[in-house]
Amino acid sequence: MTTSREELVPKKGMVSSVIWNWFAFARSDLDQTTPRCKVCLKSVASKGSSTTNLLQHLKQKHPAEWEKCCAQRNEKDRGTTSTSRTAAKIQSTVTQTFSNCIPYDKNSARWKAITDAVDLWSSQTMQPYMSLTVHFINNDWTLRSVCLQTAYFPEDHTENGVKDPRIDRAIGVCKKAVSAFSYSWKKRRDMSEVQAELGLPTHQLITESPTRWGSRQRMIERFLEQEKALVRVLGSDKKSRHLVPTWQDLDVLESINKAVKPLQEFTDALSGESYVSVSYIKPVLHLFKTSLLQPEEEDAELTKTIKGKIMRYLDDKYSDPVKDELLDMSSLVDPRFRTTYIDPDKVEPVKKRAVAEMMSLPAPANNSTPQQPGTAVQVRQEDAQPPPKKKMTLAAFFKKNPVSSPNQSEAEKIETELKSFLLTPEVDPDTNPLEWWKRHQPNFPRLSVLAKKYLSIPATSAPSERVFSVGGGIVTCHRACLKPEVVDRLVFLAKNV
Repeated sequence: MTTSREELVPKKGMVSSVIWNWFAFARSDLDQTTPRCKVCLKSVASKGSSTTNLLQHLKQKHPAEWEKCCAQRNEKDRGTTSTSRTAAKIQSTVTQTFSNCIPYDKNSARWKAITDAVDLWSSQTMQPYMSLTVHFINNDWTLRSVCLQTAYFPEDHTENGVKDPRIDRAIGVCKKAVSAFSYSWKKRRDMSEVQAELGLPTHQLITESPTRWGSRQRMIERFLEQEKALVRVLGSDKKSRHLVPTWQDLDVLESINKAVKPLQEFTDALSGESYVSVSYIKPVLHLFKTSLLQPEEEDAELTKTIKGKIMRYLDDKYSDPVKDELLDMSSLVDPRFRTTYIDPDKVEPVKKRAVAEMMSLPAPANNSTPQQPGTAVQVRQEDAQPPPKKKMTLAAFFKKNPVSSPNQSEAEKIETELKSFLLTPEVDPDTNPLEWWKRHQPNFPRLSVLAKKYLSIPATSAPSERVFSVGGGIVTCHRACLKPEVVDRLVFLAKNV
């Protein structure tokens, strides 16, 4: 079925590829899932944000338009890599890019998905704010993040969570008991005496903090560790005797701790923003499915239930094709993983998508130190200590360069570069992928651009949540009258300067 030109609308959101000058969507296609060629008005299958099929359609069906597309892409690449651009021109380009964006329809699935993914924070005066952070890899291959804006957001926003009355009650008991010790120095003194008498570690109780990732699990773990001392101190005072947990509450807390504790280390690692984390999601999900969240014979029924709910939540969260493609691409450009955790049936499509994206991205600036003949893909297996430089022999000048040859087309050069990257020796899992890419960028100049694009993405919303902590220290009860624009400036300075 075809459609008239008047019914076609441009692609929503930011458009990075020139191919979209030849493709659009039917107005009735609210989610924009089926691109249509502007030349022949035919539908072209395209999965996610991949433009491979669109490029192939234009090349095979409309050669003349394909030539125009290539010319525009080359012109765009030259303009991007030019070093003579002024700061004013750069600013104009960014402004123009955002002005060309078309907002998603509020009834579309994409708009709803983005809205549900937004994290908000509330000040101590219970005013809702939303912060926008940006993450990127600079020219020195260092991961950087800055806070762009903090805006007042006076709209309802809810988050998903695991609901179980047994869990809610047990955690409520735990929090009340911990709070009783937080506000009583006498109870803390008695606690120390009982700890010494029972031979328990002299640890303080941990209070859950809404802005501290994993603080609830740590609170529960410490509560269980000090259970005997807690029961004795609380039970000795008739005013706090009602806070003594029942055996049912302790069983629930034990089940929660057993199910969640093994995940804590992984969630902490995925929440960092000074190192690459997004490419770890696929390996971690694989470990969860095959080991950590697998029910064990000695598990209580509640533990099995919690593990099942967590696994279903993760499956649902990462079942979206767009997210899955993003994770596959980030895994592909990480030298530690590459195709190891990609579904075998998806490896070839992922490779094709990588080639198509590299063709649409700006060409890398040719400012790297040239590689000696025959050493283009000779990657060291021990990245920590580079081997001593050896004097080149005469035979080295006659070795074939496996990366590319002058007669290859741009697409062939990109495909050869990707194949060479995938054939490089395995690296140690502890290797910093950014340091690896910093050393080997000259070997894979086109693929390194793709690596910067994907490896800069944070795995979790923790970086934005750290802004919440900064904002919470600014908008206090004593500064409750701060205007939103003032909060924005103060958070910007506190986070970035």
